Amino acid sequence: MTIDTDAAEQTAPPRSGFLSGAFDSDVHPNFRNGIRDLAPYVESTAMRKRMGLLDAPPGSAARVMRGDNVVQVPGAEMRLPGVNYTNPGGTMRLDAMPPDGGPPGSDPRFVVTDHLDRHDLGGALLIGGSVLGLGGIPEPEMAAAVASAHNLWLEDVWCREDPRFRIALVVPPQDPALAVAEVHRWGRNASVAAVYIPGTDNGMAFGHRHYHPIYEAALEYGLPVVTHPGGESSGTNSAMIAVGKPEYYLEFHTSIPQVYMRHLISLVVSGVFERFPTLRFGLIEAGWAWLPHVLWRLDKDWKGLRDECPWLRRPPSEYVLDHVRFTTQPIYEPPDPADLGTMMRLARADRCVMFSSDYPHWDADAPQMAYRRVPREMRRSLTHDLPSEFFRLS
Repeated sequence: MTIDTDAAEQTAPPRSGFLSGAFDSDVHPNFRNGIRDLAPYVESTAMRKRMGLLDAPPGSAARVMRGDNVVQVPGAEMRLPGVNYTNPGGTMRLDAMPPDGGPPGSDPRFVVTDHLDRHDLGGALLIGGSVLGLGGIPEPEMAAAVASAHNLWLEDVWCREDPRFRIALVVPPQDPALAVAEVHRWGRNASVAAVYIPGTDNGMAFGHRHYHPIYEAALEYGLPVVTHPGGESSGTNSAMIAVGKPEYYLEFHTSIPQVYMRHLISLVVSGVFERFPTLRFGLIEAGWAWLPHVLWRLDKDWKGLRDECPWLRRPPSEYVLDHVRFTTQPIYEPPDPADLGTMMRLARADRCVMFSSDYPHWDADAPQMAYRRVPREMRRSLTHDLPSEFFRLS
C-alpha cells in the first residue's frame, strides 16, 4: 500500500509526466445510500418489492397493503453480500471521503477531482465496490436484477458525470444464460470496457465450460473479461482459500492470491485460449509477483504431462503472456527498492501488468508515489500501452 496524505499533494494541480493520460484499471464506485441507490434502476416492480425498495412513509412499523400500495418497513432493504471478515481499520481511505461526508467513492464529481484530475489520468475502469460479492447471492434471478440495475446506475450517475469513466459490466456468475443476456443488452454501449464476472463458490474455476457462453458473448462485442476479489467469503460463498477457513482478516486477505492462481491455471490447462483464441482475460487486484513461480512450475509440468492436455499447443506461459493481464495494486514495496524492478522483469510485467490504484480502498496506491519505483522503461507500457490494447480504448 502506498498512500500520500500530504496536504500539499491533496490540493496540487494535475502534474504532467508519465501518468498523464494513463488509464486506471481498478476504481470502485460505491453507493451513497446503500442499495436504495438502485431503486430507480430495478425495472421489475415485483423485484423491487422483494429487494425491499418500495417507498415507505416515515414511521411505518410493518409492511402492509393499503389499497393497491405496499408500505415498506424502513430498514428492510436487501443487504448485498460483503466479505464476512472485519478489517479493524475499515476498508476505505478516509482521505477519499467527499467534502459533504458521504462514503468514500460515492460522489463521482469528487472522484473526478480527487483522483482523475489530480493525477491527470485519461480514464478509469469502474468495478462496482458494492457488487464485488454479487456471486454470493444464492438466487440467480436476484443476482441478475442487481447486476442489471447496477449497470444502469453506473451509466446514469457516473458515466454522465465524466466520459473518462468506463464500465466493467457486472454479470451474474450463477447463471450463464442470464449473464449472456446482460452482455447482449450492453455489448454495443460505448461506455462498456469489459465484462466483469464476480467470484462465486460454485466449485468451478474460470476454465470450466460453465463460463464458455459468457466468453462467447463478450467476444461477440470485442470485450475483455475481468474478475476481481470480493466474492471470497461473501454471502453464501466460502473463503475459497486452499486449506482451512481463515480465522483473521489478516490471513484471509493475505491468502486471496491463491484463488487467482487457481483460476489462471484452470483457464490455461482447460484450453480456454485455444477454444477462444482472441479472448482477453484480466485478473484485477489479484497480485502478480507470484507469476514467475506459477508459470515456471506450469511450464515444467506441462513438458512431462502434455499427453494429458493435447489441446495445449504451446507452453502454458505463452498463453498467459498473450491473453491474460494483471494489475499493479497493491504495489510491492521490497526493503530494497531496486528489487521491485527485478521482480517486474521476472514476471514479464511489461507484457502483462497494467496500472491500477484500487481507489478508494484502504490499501489503494497513490499513483505518483507508487510508480516512482517502477523501472522507467516499463512505465509507459503499464500505464498506457497495455490498458489501451486490453480495453480497446479510443
